[in-house]
Amino acid sequence: MKTILMSMTALSALALAAPAAAEPWTGSGQQTAELQQRIDAGIASGAISSNESGALRDSLRRLVALEQRFSAAGFSGRENATLRRHSADLRRQIATAERTDVRRDRRAAADDRRARNEASRDRRAAAADDRRADRLASEERRDRHEAADDRRRDASEARSDRRDASEQRRDADIRAASISRFSGAVPGDRFAGDVRIGQPASMRMVAMPERYRDEYRDGADFYYRWDDKRIYQLDRRTNLITGLLDTAS
Repeated sequence: MKTILMSMTALSALALAAPAAAEPWTGSGQQTAELQQRIDAGIASGAISSNESGALRDSLRRLVALEQRFSAAGFSGRENATLRRHSADLRRQIATAERTDVRRDRRAAADDRRARNEASRDRRAAAADDRRADRLASEERRDRHEAADDRRRDASEARSDRRDASEQRRDADIRAASISRFSGAVPGDRFAGDVRIGQPASMRMVAMPERYRDEYRDGADFYYRWDDKRIYQLDRRTNLITGLLDTAS
């Protein structure tokens, strides 16, 4: 069965090829004229370029010359075969030339797609670069703002430190001045039972009047109390009187 199918396939192929192969060469110029017309039509339509047309015309001239040489004594079987072979080769050359524009168009289309893809990649890369540049610029602005905030904060802290140091020095000066006032002669008793240095505070002592609070400020070691025009200095740890000072009012 397989052999029969193969034989039928071969016969079908031979049947399809037989008309072209068995066609005799007439020598009337009809075959070469058809080839000439096809070349001219291809050139006129632009399907065949000027570069390709030269080679095709050369092949046609060789075929015509071969036909003329063989026609002197009639065409033998071998000469018919030779002319048909040359004719078939020329037809293939014409068909190839006619497909050149198609290939060129395909290459142009492929080049165009490649160019569009490259342009798209370039646009995406440019967009990515822009986003990266924007991000870097944003980070730089944030860094500058943070640096400016740090400088302002440092300047504020420095001013605060200087102000605190100045207040501490002033307080220390005031305390030193107030303490130094108690280093002189100790005032005498104003009335019977008046408390003296080394004794604890009495019930008559009250907070310092407003007008003396800046001058006599409580500190870590001493604090001050008032009793009818007299200022008492007391040790904060023992609550014992360490000095006393009379005022004018």
